[in-house]
Amino acid sequence: MEKVEESSPLTQLKGELNELTDREKQLEPVLQLYEEVIELRREAEALKEDEDRAVRQVATGDVSSLYDGDVERVVGELEAAVENSYLQACWTKERQRYTAKNGTDLPEWWRVNLADLMPRLQDAKRLFERSNGTARDLYRSHEAKVNANTDARDKVKAEMLDGLKEEFVTVKGERERLQQIFKEQRFHLRRGTHVKQLPFTVQKQMEVLEDRVNERQNKLVHEQRTLVDEIADIRKDIEHLKRCSTDHQRLSLVQMGELKKVHSDAVSKRTAMALVLEGYELENAELSSLRRELQYVLHYTRVRERANGN
Repeated sequence: MEKVEESSPLTQLKGELNELTDREKQLEPVLQLYEEVIELRREAEALKEDEDRAVRQVATGDVSSLYDGDVERVVGELEAAVENSYLQACWTKERQRYTAKNGTDLPEWWRVNLADLMPRLQDAKRLFERSNGTARDLYRSHEAKVNANTDARDKVKAEMLDGLKEEFVTVKGERERLQQIFKEQRFHLRRGTHVKQLPFTVQKQMEVLEDRVNERQNKLVHEQRTLVDEIADIRKDIEHLKRCSTDHQRLSLVQMGELKKVHSDAVSKRTAMALVLEGYELENAELSSLRRELQYVLHYTRVRERANGN
């Protein structure tokens, strides 16, 4: 009777042991999955280090490790993701529609190439800064030339006014003298007396003064036209530089948007991977606790069997 009572708990413990063994066999894939999760976590840490290094390089403008193996692998994965994205499908559809409508492919400057994105972005930044500097230099040069032309024009105006005043005084005196001669000649003509012959020197002086005024006027008109042409050329150059600066700024904004989008996709993937790792870690903690309990039960069962065997 005692043997029956002792065999009944032993049978029950053996059954529990068999259940634990089956449970352990069922948990082996989970443990293997946990090992894979640990390996993925190592890869995620390596990817995070690569991402931090890439972010630092983008922030400091250092692209010396652009052709690093890890960077090339990440770029390849991102390019594959872009190729399989919805945006790429829409772009392909629009490109096919454009080709079917116009009979030609898209212009070269419309095509997106991610292979040399960072060098093109750096070139665009340098070109934008250089055009800004050129525009500033042209603005300063234009302002200096305008000031110089204004000063020269004021100076020429003052000289012309002074010369005209002197000539006006001279001409006024000569006019009064000619009027006096004309009155005398008319008086003699009315009386029928001797008519004085007009001196040739007065007429010659008037012609000389008129030629001098015409020469000065022509010279000033020529200088004015030259200054107007120079100002028009400077304004054209400024407008051209403004357009170039606007185009480069727009291109830089588009490229910066693309880089931000790629970076946000990488951040979202890293966040999703972190959530998966967190779930795996929680499950691993539960499995570890359960495994310890199973080991305790197994040890207890073996001790009981050894005691009963003795």
